[in-house]
Amino acid sequence: MGATDIKVNIPFEVDEIDYTGKQFNTLDVFGAPKIVIKMKNVSSLLHNKDFEVTYRLESHWTLAKPAVMACTVFVFYLFGLAYNRVEL
Repeated sequence: MGATDIKVNIPFEVDEIDYTGKQFNTLDVFGAPKIVIKMKNVSSLLHNKDFEVTYRLESHWTLAKPAVMACTVFVFYLFGLAYNRVEL
């Protein structure tokens, strides 16, 4: 679920790349993969380079959050309609 086949391409040596763990953000149901890059003696002069992270994401997952938000708004709208119809 979510991103798979994650690869990190770094143009210099690192001590460790940890792919384990999940990061949960707003509206995340399954969590997002978390990548931790560990390195000692980092210098901005030597290590100030771009790195690349590639991954595969199924196309239907790009619409998951907007669909959840649209359904949530619709359900609140229906509750509002029902509340206004009921006489207390």
